[in-house]
Amino acid sequence: MNDKEKSDAFPSTKGKLDFQYSVFAAGVHTKMIAGFSTTGDHSIGELSHFPHIMSQTLDLAPQMDEMLGDSLYSNRKMCSITRGYGMDLYFLPKTNASFRSKGMIMESNAVSFHG
Repeated sequence: MNDKEKSDAFPSTKGKLDFQYSVFAAGVHTKMIAGFSTTGDHSIGELSHFPHIMSQTLDLAPQMDEMLGDSLYSNRKMCSITRGYGMDLYFLPKTNASFRSKGMIMESNAVSFHG
């Protein structure tokens, strides 16, 4: 195989099969990709792409005010980053999420703390 054929060849998948982490933001109404990031470095997690994606997205769609995500993004850090751009984040709940109340409504004068 000459150099030209080697440069045009599809990358070999012999040995360990590799994969890419790819993250993108797409418009719900426009269906257009507004931000994209990908890497083959497995030491970089998917969530670490989020701040860069948010920046790209707002550069291309500055009127955007809501971000949708899957359950991976349902944490305080992602909500904080999104809120920092003036957007609301809506995401699917995690699979172990319970919609039951973890407390009860109480009258404000029913409980008092003395220190």
